[in-house]
Amino acid sequence: MKKITSILISFAILSACATVAPLPIISNYDKSEVEWAFEDGTGRVEGNAFLSRRDGMLVKCSGQQATLLPVGTYSTERFTKLYGNANGGYNTAGPGRVTIETQSQDYLEYAEGHRTTICDVDGKFVFENLPSGEYYVVTAVLWQVNNYYFEGGNIARRIEVTSDKTTKVTLSY
Repeated sequence: MKKITSILISFAILSACATVAPLPIISNYDKSEVEWAFEDGTGRVEGNAFLSRRDGMLVKCSGQQATLLPVGTYSTERFTKLYGNANGGYNTAGPGRVTIETQSQDYLEYAEGHRTTICDVDGKFVFENLPSGEYYVVTAVLWQVNNYYFEGGNIARRIEVTSDKTTKVTLSY
C-alpha cells in the first residue's frame, strides 16, 4: 500500500510540473495586412492590469511592459493558441505555460518596439496617437515565490480603438 501511495504522490508531483509542448503557428505574418497600425491617429487606450494571489493580495503589472499589437491573421492565430481564444485571456508563468513553437522573426521585430509602454507603479498604462482599428493589448503580472519561481502570467485582451476616443481596458483574470 505504501508503494502505491508513493507512486501516486510522485505521479501527482510530476503532473503538476508538466510542460505543454510548444504549439505551431500555421499562418504567416504579413506586415502589409497591418500597415494601418504603423500610422499615427487620434485614438487613445488607458488601461490597468492586476491579478489576485491565492492569499487575496492584488499584484499589479507595475514595471512590466505593456504591448499593443494590431489584429491580423497571424496575431489572431497566435493569441488564440496562447490564450485559448481570439479575444485574449490568461497564460500562466508557471507549469502548464503555453508557448509557440516557432515565431515569425518579422512579427517579433515589429512587436518589440512599435507600440510599447511600461506599467506605472499603480499598474496603469497609456497608448496615444493610435489609428482606429482592432488591437491586442498584453502585459505580464508576476510575483516571485520563495525567491525561487514566478507566479502570475500574461494577460491579453482584444480591443477596438476609435478615432478621437479613449478606450479603457482592465486586464485581469
